[in-house]
Amino acid sequence: MIIEHSVEGKVIRFRFTDNPARFSVDDWHNVVCVMAGMQSWQFRGWRYNNPSVLFSKGGGARAA
Repeated sequence: MIIEHSVEGKVIRFRFTDNPARFSVDDWHNVVCVMAGMQSWQFRGWRYNNPSVLFSKGGGARAA
């Protein structure tokens, strides 16, 4: 799913996916949000399959 949003007159496109297994290196550089329950099995097949490593590459937040 792709959602476009205008910020200060510039259109920004956000792509939502439930399977990052096919992400390219460039795709990973453009990740702005990861929503997961933090169970390690959810990260199998990801480029960064360890949640600690994944969230050290960019901003992260945990919502309870």
